Amino acid sequence: MPEPAAAQADSADARDTERPGQRGIGRATLVSLSLASFVPAVAFATGPLIMFSAVGAMAWVSASVSMIATICIGASVIHFARRYVASGSLYSYVGYVFAPWSKKIVGASLLGAYITGVAGLIVVVGMYLGSFLHSLGVESAAKLGSLLIIGAVTIGVIAVVAVRGLDTSIWAAIVLTVVSLPLVLFIVGASAVHTGIDVAAQLDFASFEISGALRGAALGMVVLVGFESCAALATETADPRRNVPWAIIAPPVVIGGGMPIFIMLTVPGLLAAGDDLAAGVSAPAALAAQAGLPTWIGQFSDLVLAIASVGSALAFLNYGARLVVRLAEDGLLPPAFARVDVRRGTPVTAIAGVAVASLGWLVVSASLLRNIVEVYTMTAALVIDLWVLPYILIAVAAVVQTVREGQIRPWLWGASVIGAVSMTWVLISGIADAAPGAASKMIYVMIATVAVLLGVFRYSRTRSGN
Repeated sequence: MPEPAAAQADSADARDTERPGQRGIGRATLVSLSLASFVPAVAFATGPLIMFSAVGAMAWVSASVSMIATICIGASVIHFARRYVASGSLYSYVGYVFAPWSKKIVGASLLGAYITGVAGLIVVVGMYLGSFLHSLGVESAAKLGSLLIIGAVTIGVIAVVAVRGLDTSIWAAIVLTVVSLPLVLFIVGASAVHTGIDVAAQLDFASFEISGALRGAALGMVVLVGFESCAALATETADPRRNVPWAIIAPPVVIGGGMPIFIMLTVPGLLAAGDDLAAGVSAPAALAAQAGLPTWIGQFSDLVLAIASVGSALAFLNYGARLVVRLAEDGLLPPAFARVDVRRGTPVTAIAGVAVASLGWLVVSASLLRNIVEVYTMTAALVIDLWVLPYILIAVAAVVQTVREGQIRPWLWGASVIGAVSMTWVLISGIADAAPGAASKMIYVMIATVAVLLGVFRYSRTRSGN
């Protein structure tokens, strides 16, 4: 006989809180990992170019909208993170409010998002490493065949590191971030000194268009989407109800808050580097060249950012594996995926599953498209689409739960409404304003992905007899 929803929630919460390893990760370490997962150097190097390409000199407005929308979603997520210790993150949280159907939809969306998210980060590694090798005269480095080789090697490396243990993964991601960020700060600073900031042009609201700003904000979400992923490590975190919320809000505040500043500093340099960018030179390398820095600095920045992106892919592989374990514990995936290595405490089968699926996406997308940029654009669009529905549901869930309990939470309600509306707009914008090509079809791929995974969940439950 099925358990009532409340009993299921209590049972799941108890299972999570009793799992060994809870007292491992401290607040500073978890926040550092959360920030490192988004590779601030890569975000600040490429985010301005993404939004500038769509909006122009007023891109900082779009970045500000993205930050506010993400912080509002963060408020909804934190509402649950302060109450529950759950390894499934959003997948677990919605189950405390809605019927089981919500968990299945969110679980399918997030599983697809983590698989394609890891693949997308591997493409970023390939783009930067390809740019570095191309600058050294390796003409084939920017081709799809090279991407697949780089992708296979990178996925193999991060899978091995993830299997070795969470401590190794955390410090690898943090160290790579610490190494890469100073170089990008130096290049951006040199560009700003060389070209000036041109504040007047960037504050000229005469050319401002709300539709353009919102379109840029939707694109800007690619830098911040998945910011709450560190919640998947709640059962392995010390005092998670206090520490996880800090880690959840860190990326929107630090990276989201820094993005408008970096845009204002780099827009003049990006305008001057138009020819280099059109020729396929990476944004930091192009800015370095415009600032008159030696060629090797731009080349070195590509190499460093490629390596730093490996750390981000490693972090998201760990997050995705924890979700897979939770899905398997709930009977939505085969029981083998719930197995944890006794000596290392890592979900080896889940890590391997996410890694193989990510490599599979790379192979499929590379076989269908013409170049690395198309693969990245398509993958990034799919990742955003897959994360939107869970964000909308978690925002609605926060409001529903507080209303059921008779709480008066105007700030939470306001933030949740803003977050839900913003994410709905991201989805609408992704459909209406998608550039021609494969990226415009990703909404259909998202629907198909969720449908297929829901079928897998149903089959697994039937096989397990639940």
